[in-house]
Amino acid sequence: MHRAPDAHEQQAVEAAHPGVLVWLECATGEILDDFGWLEDGQSQRYGIVNVGGASRSDVAQRCEQVCSDLGLRVEPCEEVS
Repeated sequence: MHRAPDAHEQQAVEAAHPGVLVWLECATGEILDDFGWLEDGQSQRYGIVNVGGASRSDVAQRCEQVCSDLGLRVEPCEEVS
């Protein structure tokens, strides 16, 4: 994970978006392929953003804004031989 918000940033995003809950399972600097043992082999989850809204498009728009405000940045890691 190139960049993940710290606890204070996460709380600020939740406060700016009432009703939104964020649960991150990774932190800045962690190598995300280490999470494989937690997953089902077909998907990977690095966090949960719980967003409600009046419609699907409202939820999608709110989720996009929350994710942008969180400032998550994932970058490919270099191959290690």
